[in-house]
Amino acid sequence: MTDQKKTILQLFFFFLLLLLESTLEQQTSSSSPVEKSALLVLRSSLGLRGRDWPVKGDPCLNWNGVRCDQNGSVTHINISGFRRTRVGNQNPQFSVDSLVSLTRLASFNASRFSLPGPIPVLLGSSLLTLRVLDLNIVIW
Repeated sequence: MTDQKKTILQLFFFFLLLLLESTLEQQTSSSSPVEKSALLVLRSSLGLRGRDWPVKGDPCLNWNGVRCDQNGSVTHINISGFRRTRVGNQNPQFSVDSLVSLTRLASFNASRFSLPGPIPVLLGSSLLTLRVLDLNIVIW
């Protein structure tokens, strides 16, 4: 192969790589630090397993049951059927205060996930964008 063909081929692959990188950047929407912190507080209070919501992961990209909009704001949380850690089973809590930081949250599904205590008033009064709240528990 001549030097000119090699150079052209190298340039082609370089531009192809740049195109792929810019496409991947457009498809990923990472969550804000405030929202990730709020989700970590919720994760801790509910005793969710690390494999479902990994601390080092980005909630918008690789947390099970979390969906975000194109700006990286959390819009949906679905922990239906999730299991707690052993520690979470021993001392379950429900830190609703952290949900207030999720200003675009439209749906919260905790069906088949036993939440301790009564439904906090805060869920209805402070989460103005919340449209779907599913706390259904199936008891056999």
